Amino acid sequence: MDCSAIACAAALLLLLLLRPCESDDRIVPGKPLSPGATVVSEDGSFALGFFAPSTSTPAKLYLGIWYNDIPELTVVWVANRDAPVTNTTTSPAPTLSLAAGTSDLVLSDADGRAVWTTNITAVPGTPAAPPTGLAAVLLNSGDLVIRSPNGTTLWQSFEHPADTLLPGMKIRVRPVMRSAPWTGYMVASQYQANTSLVYVVFVGTEEEMYLTYSLPDGAPPRTRYVLTYSGEYQLQSWNRSRAAWSVLGEWPAGLCGRYGRCGANGYCDGTAGGGAAPACRCLDGFEPASAEEWSRGSFSKGCRRKDEAPRCGDGFLAMPGTKSPDGFRRVGNRNLEECAAECRRNCSCVAYAYADLRMSGGASAGDATRCLVWAGELTDTVKMGDVTGSDTLYLRIAGLRAGERAKTNALKIALPAVLASCLLLLAGISLARFKFKGTLIGKIGNGKRRKKQNLGAMGSEFGETNPGQEFALFRFDDIVAATRNFSEAYKIGQGGFGKVYMGMLGGQEVAIKRLSKNSEQGNEEFRNEVILIAKLQHRNLVRLLGCSVEGDEKILIYEYLPNKSLDAILFDNSRKMMLDWPARFNR
Repeated sequence: MDCSAIACAAALLLLLLLRPCESDDRIVPGKPLSPGATVVSEDGSFALGFFAPSTSTPAKLYLGIWYNDIPELTVVWVANRDAPVTNTTTSPAPTLSLAAGTSDLVLSDADGRAVWTTNITAVPGTPAAPPTGLAAVLLNSGDLVIRSPNGTTLWQSFEHPADTLLPGMKIRVRPVMRSAPWTGYMVASQYQANTSLVYVVFVGTEEEMYLTYSLPDGAPPRTRYVLTYSGEYQLQSWNRSRAAWSVLGEWPAGLCGRYGRCGANGYCDGTAGGGAAPACRCLDGFEPASAEEWSRGSFSKGCRRKDEAPRCGDGFLAMPGTKSPDGFRRVGNRNLEECAAECRRNCSCVAYAYADLRMSGGASAGDATRCLVWAGELTDTVKMGDVTGSDTLYLRIAGLRAGERAKTNALKIALPAVLASCLLLLAGISLARFKFKGTLIGKIGNGKRRKKQNLGAMGSEFGETNPGQEFALFRFDDIVAATRNFSEAYKIGQGGFGKVYMGMLGGQEVAIKRLSKNSEQGNEEFRNEVILIAKLQHRNLVRLLGCSVEGDEKILIYEYLPNKSLDAILFDNSRKMMLDWPARFNR
């Protein structure tokens, strides 16, 4: 062989060695996938192939995607979950192939029958043979995609999830549990698991709304959300040392977290203390649809109206600390008063709720309001109490007199109850030695009429007062009516001093603090507390509007502040952004 021949052979061999090998992360036309073979993602994280979930039925196979780098078979996606294919030694093997003419992936059984297909809409004029460059690729994320020759994604498995939510997938509708409606500050939240962080993001556009999550660089890659067969939604992470999945979080948390537990027009009271189980109750104006079933602990039929339906002119009952029910309609570009008017003028509107997302730091552009209205049955309502994510739900009540809503400063914050109690205790000791020279005490002791007194009439020993500051005295009967006899549905807080209720007095939303009858505080100490609080007026402190003293009942009436106490913002990682240092200084 001459030198030229040797040179040609060497060049040919070099070309063969340098020719790129066909990737094993895809399926191409004319090369179907059969049992025993797998398609593996480029980084080796995931594999696509046939598997048998049980060793007792090895001939029944499913097509799925699983983690390729952990010893325990963990399937994250299944194509033919309702129709397994048969694999025997006496018949042709099932196959997964790219079909001619449609660009579809087709799973065929041993007899050639199509068991599952991606059902991509055919494009007119598509040739009988798949175009050159068409491929089904398994990505490093675990997503199986069909790509056209120009790189366009025609179909992807992430749009057809099974029981596992992988990073980057979009979750839309799963009627197992439901969080409270978005309030803005939950746009980006974090969940810490050992040294990793899971970033959960809510995305809302004109075209779609969905939830997704991601893992930061360096985090354990085998972290996933799973919907179990029993209905729990779990955050799991693979523990290499134990060679098992660890559960980092589980939802729903408690019975009230289960979707629609108390049926239509009922609500789950998740504020029961003392270890008591959450109770199902009917919304105001409703009663159990089946008293017999409710007595047995079955609430699926929900509640029905006691009497007539509310009319256009009827007023609204405020239910603070509520997870708003499902089935709402969002009305854009509305302030609080406009949201209320939207529901008032629509006779079919039964309830509304409002949030200004600009105050939560969650909306920086576009429509920053969240006005929700309901026109039908109210489902999956939960009484949450004073916690993040709760709303004030305004429920239209038959026969309730319509009143003007109170206007409050959205950034005004109530002083925490513990701190306020300490201040009052210290101040009460100092004030005990003074003699009150005004006319307010005589009126308090009477308690039969509601009067407004000018704090400027107080004695000079108490220092300067705010001229023109009015102080109201309320009849106990009016307070009983406003709270529906201190109904638990109206309760918004509780402490050692007693309970706090939400109500409407004089057309204004108020917080009603009913001191415990077991308290050792006497009338004189109570008067001192009233005087002190009335004098402690500041734009960033809750304002005392009045009081009531009849018999052994001692009640303070405050303005109602929907933003809760200061600690609810300062110690909430998502809400404390509302009060940066410039905002705190300026306030």
